[in-house]
Amino acid sequence: KQENAERAQKGQEPLPEDEVNTLFKLPPEPSRLDSMILNAQMHNFTKQLNQFAGPSLTRLYSIQELQK
Repeated sequence: KQENAERAQKGQEPLPEDEVNTLFKLPPEPSRLDSMILNAQMHNFTKQLNQFAGPSLTRLYSIQELQK
C-alpha cells in the first residue's frame, strides 16, 4: 500500500494487489490449538508448583519472622 502511494506520487501506475501478494509470501498464521495447549500446560505446571512450594515458603517466612 505504501509502495502504491509512492508510485502514485511519482506519476507511475500502482501495482495491482494480486501482484504484490505473489511477490511477498506471508507466513501462515500459527495454530491456535498449539497456543491453547501450551497455555494449559503452563497453567497446570504453575498450579502444581504453587501447591508444592506454597506451604514450604509459608513455613520458611514464618520461621524467619519468629527468629527475629
